[in-house]
Amino acid sequence: MTYNLQLTKSFSLKEMMEGTALPREAIVMNYQDFEEWMAEELKQTAIILQIMRDATEEKFGDRFRGFVVTAGLRVLRWEKAQGRSGNGQHPKATAADIQPICEDEDYMEIFNWIFRTFHKNFEGGFAKKEPNLAKGKKGFIHVDNRGKKARWNY
Repeated sequence: MTYNLQLTKSFSLKEMMEGTALPREAIVMNYQDFEEWMAEELKQTAIILQIMRDATEEKFGDRFRGFVVTAGLRVLRWEKAQGRSGNGQHPKATAADIQPICEDEDYMEIFNWIFRTFHKNFEGGFAKKEPNLAKGKKGFIHVDNRGKKARWNY
């Protein structure tokens, strides 16, 4: 398996496995425990992210430069090592946490537009960790393709 596989025009398998917020140990486990079926699940998640990215780019133009995937795959072994149940969507390769890439002065407007635009009708899990830019916390939006609506805040 080539991990440089492009899942959509903007998202690769590698970035879905190496989220920017994942510690090195988690990334190593993702590669060690990777199974072929995970690539297809991650592709389905990337397709959803691509739709969101394209709509956000259409709305904000050059003010928006894409998404950072902070966490995509988090394998079961990692989740268990963190004391989590392992029943979430990340170990099923069906979830990603994202942040918009933009200037700080545009961040809250774009972050909130993404959340408001997609959370109501999206058929999957959709949640947010509220940003606090004054404390250097950009928060994130969680998106998953569980096949039914689920909403929460962190």
